[in-house]
Amino acid sequence: MSSAQSATDEGSGELKVALPDRVGVLGGGRMGSGIAHAFLLGGCQVVVVERDEEESAAARGRVEAAVLASEKRGLLSGTSQDALGRLTSVADRDALAGCGLVVEAVPEVLELKTQALADVEQRLDPGAVAPATRPLPD
Repeated sequence: MSSAQSATDEGSGELKVALPDRVGVLGGGRMGSGIAHAFLLGGCQVVVVERDEEESAAARGRVEAAVLASEKRGLLSGTSQDALGRLTSVADRDALAGCGLVVEAVPEVLELKTQALADVEQRLDPGAVAPATRPLPD
């Protein structure tokens, strides 16, 4: 099954979606770190890209805290160390190369969002970028 396909698990009736092996998250604020956390729980390699090293470190800290909380609640299929081993947080958009999906989660500032999407789309296959919020106006 490709990453874009889904199927229903016959035994449980649950919808099962095949996730890409590598997911990028552009922006590691509250929303972006939550998105990164969710994909880590799904077993994906996750690359969070922030605007600078300081913000990158802060984003990693938010994701780490969420993963540790999930481990305490018994929501991880492995260990927090396993999940965090699949996390990369950087300030270099080139790190998004090879991602099957990139979720855009930058602040809702039109100029910032437009610039970030244009820059990232040049580095990826068509259709690999998904905005996390409403689309930009034409």
